[in-house]
Amino acid sequence: MAEINGVDEDMIQEIRNSVKDTADRGLIAASKWSADLLISIPASKRNAASNPKSAVSDTASMSLTDITDPLGGVFGPNLAIEDEMEAERFDADALMFSQRCMSMKEYNRAAYHTQGCRSSKAFFVNVYSRFLVSEKRALLEWHNEDNTRMQPLQPVNKEISDLLAELENTRKNDPFLQFLKALFCARMSRVEDARKILCESLSKYPWNWSAWTLLGTCVDSTTLLHEIISSIKLPPKHPLPRMFQIKLLNELQSAADADISLCDHLLSENWFPNSLWVMSHRARALYGLTYFQRAEEQFETLLKLDPDRIDDVDIYSNILYALQQEKKLTLLAERFMKKDKNRPEVCCIVGNHYSLRCEHDKAVKYFRRATQLDRTCFHAWTLLGHEYLEMTNAPAAIESYRVALAINTKDYRPWFGLGQAYTQLGLPTYALYYYQKASYLRPSEYVLWDGLGECYEQILGYKDAIECYHNAAALQAGSKKYSQRIALHVRISTCYKHLQNLKEAAHQHYLIVKMCDNEVPATEDSSILQQYTRSMLEVGEFQATVRDGENNHCGNLKQAHDYLTWVLTTSPLLKSEDKTKIHGLLNEIAGTMAPKGIVFNDKYPDSGHGYDTSYRKGPLFLYKIAGRGS
Repeated sequence: MAEINGVDEDMIQEIRNSVKDTADRGLIAASKWSADLLISIPASKRNAASNPKSAVSDTASMSLTDITDPLGGVFGPNLAIEDEMEAERFDADALMFSQRCMSMKEYNRAAYHTQGCRSSKAFFVNVYSRFLVSEKRALLEWHNEDNTRMQPLQPVNKEISDLLAELENTRKNDPFLQFLKALFCARMSRVEDARKILCESLSKYPWNWSAWTLLGTCVDSTTLLHEIISSIKLPPKHPLPRMFQIKLLNELQSAADADISLCDHLLSENWFPNSLWVMSHRARALYGLTYFQRAEEQFETLLKLDPDRIDDVDIYSNILYALQQEKKLTLLAERFMKKDKNRPEVCCIVGNHYSLRCEHDKAVKYFRRATQLDRTCFHAWTLLGHEYLEMTNAPAAIESYRVALAINTKDYRPWFGLGQAYTQLGLPTYALYYYQKASYLRPSEYVLWDGLGECYEQILGYKDAIECYHNAAALQAGSKKYSQRIALHVRISTCYKHLQNLKEAAHQHYLIVKMCDNEVPATEDSSILQQYTRSMLEVGEFQATVRDGENNHCGNLKQAHDYLTWVLTTSPLLKSEDKTKIHGLLNEIAGTMAPKGIVFNDKYPDSGHGYDTSYRKGPLFLYKIAGRGS
């Protein structure tokens, strides 16, 4: 297969055909997606490719494989296409009426009027219409069980197995019917079968975005994603596998800087420079990487190009929420409430607006409304759970998170929310499981390792807690969130104390001292100053009292003397009992060193002391606070 290096006339015609192919079969979302992609191509290119090269039916673009004659001969693909075209001409009037019925959501009528039709397209419309009817019926039955213990998390469609049986041995080469078969397999939890069928379907007809979307629900890891992409037989550098990759990595929260570069490549002049879909996923990738400012700028650009686009605008509101942009979020909510107040995305914007203002009751109202407008709105269920947590209503939060996970298990946020909810209920063993799931999905998130460490600490698993806290500390290394970093070292030290490892416990406090000395700017933050003092005391006490097996001092007594003296003479936060302890330790140090003829002071010692003095490097935090030089 020839390598593709940009959009050409053939690709434009394929996209054009896909708009009609998918719309004719009732795949409205896929048709809209193709049309959106089509208009993102510069008009000069589209106009140059405005005349199809031939008058073949849209079915011809499916590239149907050869089929076998009952007598043993083989018909070529042209004959297969001609037979399908003849069948479509025979079914044309019934198909046209059924398609109009589908556009009006009269699915029973669409199914009825395609009975007895011969074409693959009519058969698709018939089966798909009956599937949509059965879905509505299952939803009504599900709502009949509202507020009862018998209600499952998701509606159960009992008719799917019968519909699948109709497709098993029928028109195996039709890529759209293969998509439908994969849809039923996926709904019956036959995920591996669904993946295999979808790869075959997309190799024949790649421009059915509904098939790509369904395939995405069957992929739960980046490893599997790359395997799937390599198994789909498309020319090298085809844009669709790349778009699928961007979409899935965003869903898996695994997007990297390379994927943002891939978005930039797809937005170049050779491809789809005006694609709002690619811009949106670029912004989502930036959001996932916590580049909030750049993500905000991308969404602002997107809304300038299409002010009425509502898709993904709820993600934009999440970004504004993270940036604490209350004024912008309020204006965004007012703007889109005027456009369409009955879209779940708009309800999420308003919910975020009230949440940022700490009006949690109103936020719950709008997130709940979003779930009523679209039961499958995963983000709304998650945000609803967050609000219930803020209101310390853990049982309601758990219910919301569980519904979110019934829709999508690939996002770490509902798992994390469940961990927080069970922690709030004082059930660390339950919370542990959910934190583990969340940290597996999002290993780069500091708060997940922190929460996991807390759970292990509560159930006395101190070694595991230390490992989790170390992971969290590694993720926070170099950040300016000094309070968080200090708190992690304190927790690690506490765990080491429980394990009777006093040396490592003191080392964690030493790391706090050096962080404050070398990184923390001069500040009046009393909590940081108080912990700095406490850590210096911990290190000084350890070095002053640690002994070897023969009960001899083996600590750095010079360091102990310096730290204890500095705290005693410069810190205004010392309690009287601390001062008493320090004086006692200093007297003990002086008594130990007196027989050796050594008297410590605050000047640099000569080499005769024999102690490492590297701890003195860098300015002293306490001195900076006191306005002195070191």
